[in-house]
Amino acid sequence: MNQVISHTASLSEPTPSRVLTKPELAGALHMSVRSLEGLLKAGDLPAGVRRGRFLFWDANVVCKWHDELFAAQRAWIPS
Repeated sequence: MNQVISHTASLSEPTPSRVLTKPELAGALHMSVRSLEGLLKAGDLPAGVRRGRFLFWDANVVCKWHDELFAAQRAWIPS
């Protein structure tokens, strides 16, 4: 999905974040679409937003989910 952002837009104006389709999200997470669907069915992944017959995910929400998923690993300190 291409987004056109005006060069005259003010920095204080909100800009839409990138949205990901199911195949794009699966690729970004390095898993198959089928595995992604399993995470969705189990409720382990934020639900997508349906627009027509497609699902979309906000990239910022996915990044936050990913950060929370790996927070314990990042906080680990070897003894």
